[in-house]
Parts: sequence; structure tokens; C-alpha cells
Amino acid sequence: MKRILLIAFAIITGFTQAQVKKTQTKPKSRVEKKWVNPVKLTKEERSRPYMDEVLKTKDSLTPEEAERRRKNIAIGNPFAKYGVYPKIATLSKGKYLEFHDTDSIVVIGSIRYNTKKGNIIEVREIDLSDPDAQPIGDTHGRWMSPDPLSEEFSSWSPYHYAYNNPINAIDPDGRESKWIPTIEFDKNKSGQLTGGHLALQMEKGDTAETLAKTLNIDQKQADKLFAGMQKSGETSIDVPESIASPINAAITDAIMNSGDYNGSWLSDKNYNCFACAFRNASGEGLKDDHFSYELSPTEFQSFLKAGFDKADKKIFGKTVITFNGNGKDSEEGLNHAATYLGTSKNGTEYTFSKNGLFVNPKIEQTSALKKQYGQSVGYWNKTKTK
Repeated sequence: MKRILLIAFAIITGFTQAQVKKTQTKPKSRVEKKWVNPVKLTKEERSRPYMDEVLKTKDSLTPEEAERRRKNIAIGNPFAKYGVYPKIATLSKGKYLEFHDTDSIVVIGSIRYNTKKGNIIEVREIDLSDPDAQPIGDTHGRWMSPDPLSEEFSSWSPYHYAYNNPINAIDPDGRESKWIPTIEFDKNKSGQLTGGHLALQMEKGDTAETLAKTLNIDQKQADKLFAGMQKSGETSIDVPESIASPINAAITDAIMNSGDYNGSWLSDKNYNCFACAFRNASGEGLKDDHFSYELSPTEFQSFLKAGFDKADKKIFGKTVITFNGNGKDSEEGLNHAATYLGTSKNGTEYTFSKNGLFVNPKIEQTSALKKQYGQSVGYWNKTKTK
């Protein structure tokens, strides 16, 4: 019995010593010192509601900035009038205003206006040199936020003035804007391609007045076209059929009957530059000829002499531009012909040109055609009937 008691005593003593040793070897928990911003504030200022939240920031603060941030947090407390100050969740610790009473407080420029009381509640100065300054109104949205309507108006962008290509398209001289011709595709309700048409892409600063000058139309018609474009949210205008009908037909045929433009032995039907320019100027188009019509340089020259005069004014979609390499501004020795499609504000002249029998008609710059067909250029308008 005595031996049993000794064994039990030894076991209990060993267990107790082990627990004491384990307790003694347990590391002491380290208590981190709570950060408090060293800004100099009075005791009363430190005791104001939500100032403790402001002082958690490690930003360099002045007493005025600390109070501004405290107020930014306090605005989010709807129970202040009852003397209750619950904890307010804030991401910036008051650096930015994160709560807005959109029913009564609106931002107009650099002021905040109470629409219910009818008075200005704050006037602030915008300091754009300070990157950490509190944004005012939509200032921060213009520079730091994505456009919430970008999907709805996908054709607009910060580089619209340069056609989304600010490297190649620039505004070198600030002259009057002119519309730039482009080809747009037509689709049915099912999304299937049905053809194409001629359109004008607006340049920065373009108006209904510049549209009237470009298309050589009356101001009333230009106003209507421009208003329709603005209403739709687009940045381009379809050229009226009265001007572009022959060109639109040629564009559509090239899209829908592309096999006729690949030079295959299966098809010899097509038309050349002289036929294209002549029919565009005449307003007839090539549809009735099934887009299979050729004019030799001699035939084309005879048509010019019989029914055209040298142009004193270039007319969009009507004026014929001729190219030759003999150094003379005449209809003799012609190498190519195209249709005038306006001039951009930087002086770039555009044409509708078919550069070969089995080549798709397309929009070309006159300068590019000069390099290919000759530097001597002539402009011709159809003779007006008396």
C-alpha cells in the first residue's frame, strides 16, 4: 500500500512540474503601440467625434486638414442630431468625401449648394497642382474614372478628334474643320452584310455650317442632318442619296459581288476609273450596266470636251479629277480619273477612285494618286444646261 501511494505521488508531482515549466516557457505576447498621428490638436479638437479615425492615417496633417477629414466622415452619420455617433466605415479615413446627400446637396463647379435651403454651404478652390487635394465635383471623374456611358456611345473617345489615331492624325494648324469621307457597312436586322455607303466622319470643331460647305448643300438640309447625328450619338453622317447614289451602288456591288473584283478568268465583267468617274459626275451610276463598262482614255477625253468645263469650284461627289504625267493641266494624255470627295482641314484632298479594272473602288488621297498617275491634275464639272 505504501508503495502504491509513493508511485501515485511521483506521477502527480511530475505532471505538476511539467505544467509549471510549460507555463514558464510560453512567450510573452507583444503589444503593438497604437499609431496616433502627431498633428498638434487641442484636447477639445481631439475629443470631437470621428477625430480618432482621422488620426489613424500616417499622412502629414495640419489641424485644418484633420478637421476637414473629420467632417467628411461625420457627414455619413445620420444620427448626429440625436447625439449618437456610431462607427462610420470609411476607406480613406476622411481624406475623400465618401458620402453624398444627392437629394439636397449638389456640386456646381467649386461650390456645394443645398437645393432645399437654397444656399451655398461651401466654396472651395481647385488646386490642380496638388495630387492629394480633395477632388471637387466631377474633377476626379474626368481624370480617374472610366466613362459610364462608354458602351452606349462607343464611337466617342478622347481621341475622336484624331479618329482614334493621335499618332498619324493631328491638328497642325487649328484651321476650320472639314468632314472626312469614309465607307460604312450596311447590315440587316440579323446582322448580315447587305452592302455599304459613303459617310462623312466629323472632325473636331465641325458644325452644320462646315457640313453645308463640304457637301455643297443648303444650310437647312445641313442643320437637319447634323441634328440627326447628334440625336443618335454618332460622329458620322450618311451622305445623302441625292449626292452619293452612284458611289453607294458601286460600294455595295464591290462588297456583295466580291468575286467580280478578283481578276478571275470566270468573270470579265467590271469597269475602269474613267467609267467610274464619268458616271459619278453624270449622276447615272453603273448599276444599269451591271457594273461592266469601260471607257478608253480617248473616249473619256471626248466626253470631257463635249460635256464638261474646267471647275471653278470643287463639288463633293460630282467634280472629276484627272491625272496625267505630261506636265500639263489638260485632258490630253490622261492616265487616271477619280471623283472629288472633299478636303480636310489640314489640306488633305480625298477622292473616290478605282485603281484598276478588277480593283475595288475606294477612298484615296489625291496626293497618293499623284505619285501613281502623274503630278498634273485637272478638275472638271459637268456643263450646266441652260
